[in-house]
Amino acid sequence: MGKSSEELLAFILSLTPTEKRRIKQYSSLTGGDKEYIDLFDYLSEAQDLDSIRAHFEGRKFLGNLSKAFAYLFDAMLDALATFYYEPHSEIEKTYRKVKISLKKGSVQKAYKLIQKGIELSNEIEDFHFCQKFFFEERKVLFNTSIITPNRIKDRINHLRQEIARIQEIEKEFVEVTNLYDDLLLEIRSEYRKSAGVDKKKITEIKQHIVFRKTFNEFNSKSAKLFYSLLKSSIFAFEGDYQNGYDFSIKGLELFDQNRFLQSQYPVEYWNELHRSSIFAFISGEYSQGLALIQILESIQPSSIEAQLQVFFKVSETKLTYAENPSFHYLGIEACNAIENQEKRLIETLLSEEQKCKLAFLTGHFLYWDNQPKSSVLWINRLVYRYDNKIRTDLQAFGRLISFIILFETRDWEAIENVKRGIKAFIKQSLPSTQSINLIIKFIIENAKRPNTNPDFEFLERKLRSIENDPQEKRARLYFDYFKWLEKKKFVRKK
Repeated sequence: MGKSSEELLAFILSLTPTEKRRIKQYSSLTGGDKEYIDLFDYLSEAQDLDSIRAHFEGRKFLGNLSKAFAYLFDAMLDALATFYYEPHSEIEKTYRKVKISLKKGSVQKAYKLIQKGIELSNEIEDFHFCQKFFFEERKVLFNTSIITPNRIKDRINHLRQEIARIQEIEKEFVEVTNLYDDLLLEIRSEYRKSAGVDKKKITEIKQHIVFRKTFNEFNSKSAKLFYSLLKSSIFAFEGDYQNGYDFSIKGLELFDQNRFLQSQYPVEYWNELHRSSIFAFISGEYSQGLALIQILESIQPSSIEAQLQVFFKVSETKLTYAENPSFHYLGIEACNAIENQEKRLIETLLSEEQKCKLAFLTGHFLYWDNQPKSSVLWINRLVYRYDNKIRTDLQAFGRLISFIILFETRDWEAIENVKRGIKAFIKQSLPSTQSINLIIKFIIENAKRPNTNPDFEFLERKLRSIENDPQEKRARLYFDYFKWLEKKKFVRKK
């Protein structure tokens, strides 16, 4: 028998009765081949390696006894690692196994585990554990004869170089994460004590030597990841959505290529998915935006709050949802989900302005989805339930959509009842928007003669004559009345 088998026997002989019970209990709770436990029982009692073949004659594991010994050794270490300390990761478990092996005098096993730990910690860039494994190897090299004396010097020099390399990578990582934290503390309102963002602080961040590096200058995946987060966050803050999207995608690619990053930084992963979905929609990458939203939902099914924030952020730059199926789909999905949690979400999580925006957007989505009754319910929330001094622009266009629905459903009596109120509100809130007044006038006149066909071509000519007016271009972002006219003409032709 070789040194490894002698080390195994010495390890078993060093076990306390409590430790032996733990190994037996662990075996009963795990699956797989249990033959190794018979080997454990025999060696615990016989304390003899030479008689193993005779005692277990005919057993399969005798065909490769060294493999059976290795399997038993690992199983015992697994059991004791969880007995002394419940590890949270494979690397922690490996480190505990090193400590147990050294405590029991199993130096060879410990040295192999140290090399495994160094490889694993380098792979997942756990710099803290990497240096702990280096320290354990140094102790083994100086206090045992695990390798020849003339090789120790070379190995120690190698360890010093590796430690210096790791410390440099760790320093780089700390610098970029500190800069990212500084940015979050400045731009996120929940962390700010003052009312506004300190522009001087933002400038300092952008002038920092780390910020001015390129993506490929960083030496670790983790540093590249936080550099992407830093860049995409600051571009989002400045409204540079295309550059923000590019860096955000780089961050997501790192997450996708390295699953350990997702487990190490779950909050950052979720936030980057969220931010990327906003960038995608604003940049016109609609299918990508939908795909990212679906990943968000798979990670956290109750991510309606995040969806709402996507809608609100996108709506700051684009309101032409009806023109794009992706925006349309996104809105309808949110409406259906929000209905189940309306009171908690709308009344407790949203500001008054967000409530107004949500009611308008939802009513808008539902109108284009041919759900007029549901659309009116949401617009009525905007008009009657929320503060009518907030976002009068949304309330004006909400009233217009509601008035159009009354016209399309031929509710002439309701049109007669509300026409004075809507004309007065529009005159007060949007006095210079001619298109709304033209549409309202058109509806009122046609309501007086319900049996005649409305002349939509006449209305379109009127609206086309003012379409280049800046105020009218803005109005079409809230409600695309030319698209509405196309829809009406198409229905009429049918």
